[in-house]
Amino acid sequence: MTQLDIIFGKAGDTAIDPVCKMTVPRVNPNGGTADHEGETYYFCGPGCRVAFVTRPATFLANDAAEMGHMDDKECADHAGPDTSV
Repeated sequence: MTQLDIIFGKAGDTAIDPVCKMTVPRVNPNGGTADHEGETYYFCGPGCRVAFVTRPATFLANDAAEMGHMDDKECADHAGPDTSV
C-alpha cells in the first residue's frame, strides 16, 4: 500500500488512530493493532499503541475528540528531533 492508496484508498481501507487521530492503513499499520471491548484499533506507531493499551478510556472518552493529540512527550512516534546538546 502506497501513501496515495492511504490518501485516496477505498472506504474502509484506513482507520483513525484513537490516540493521535492520524489516518492509518488497516493492513499492516506501522503501530500495529489492539483490541478493546470487541473493537480493533489501528495505530500510526508503537508509542500510540502503548499509550492506548495502558489507558484506553482516556482516548475513548466522549471528549477525546476535542482533546486532540496527546502530549508529544508521551509518544516518541511524534516527538520532534532532539535539539539538546
